[in-house]
Amino acid sequence: MTFVYVIGVAAFLYFYSKLSGNSIHIYISNSNIQLYHELLTQHNDYYRNLSPAGRKKFIKRLHRFRSHKNFIGKNGLVIDNKHETLISAAAIQITFGLENYVLSNFREIMVFPDTFRFTHSDVYYKGLTGQSGKIFLSWEDFLEGYETKEDKLNLGIHEMAHALELTALLGSDTTMDFAVKYDTWKEKSNDEYHRIRNDEDSFLRNYAGKSEREFFAVCLEHFFEAPKEFSDELPDIYLPLCNLLNQDPRNAHCDYLLEKSI
Repeated sequence: MTFVYVIGVAAFLYFYSKLSGNSIHIYISNSNIQLYHELLTQHNDYYRNLSPAGRKKFIKRLHRFRSHKNFIGKNGLVIDNKHETLISAAAIQITFGLENYVLSNFREIMVFPDTFRFTHSDVYYKGLTGQSGKIFLSWEDFLEGYETKEDKLNLGIHEMAHALELTALLGSDTTMDFAVKYDTWKEKSNDEYHRIRNDEDSFLRNYAGKSEREFFAVCLEHFFEAPKEFSDELPDIYLPLCNLLNQDPRNAHCDYLLEKSI
């Protein structure tokens, strides 16, 4: 069954947007705008490359996303503005070209100081996102993902990619257009997925062959951290991914605008 069938800073203070078909009114204070801008400028290359207009859009979306999530510190971690802002920014980065970006199926984000395990389990995780409506993250590994450039490893992007795909597959916060483009991308990438499953060499790291869900998440890590290499090595996968996300990370000088010729 295809995905189509599953889918059924301070120039502004107020803005309107939609959530599940309902208009909501959100206020952003000047102090919050400044706080977001300082944290993002310091820690997020994607945001730094945006124009002033692009930064306004990013902050508006980030504030709305953050206001709909419950961030919970685990194992003694005390959540503050830095945790909430930077984690929210990972979601806004991958959805920057999309109409819907709140990922409303996921209301709780559990943040651990470092790798974590669950009771009665010996398995340690850096991140985990499933259908429970919760996202689990190691803060240490999340930060490393943004501090280490171009290694094609980014925990924030990886887990938010899972959340985006699951939200879409569950039939919320996405459009029919997204569903059609997802099916196109999946068809184009199927051969490469099976190449990795068969332990053949690929530009994408081996973890992409663990499952179709992991393949999508690993593709997004490569998409944002090494877009030029990705487009050179696997253009038949990269370009449909541009169309799916409605952005092109190679086009950083124009707010990652997707050129119509793609």
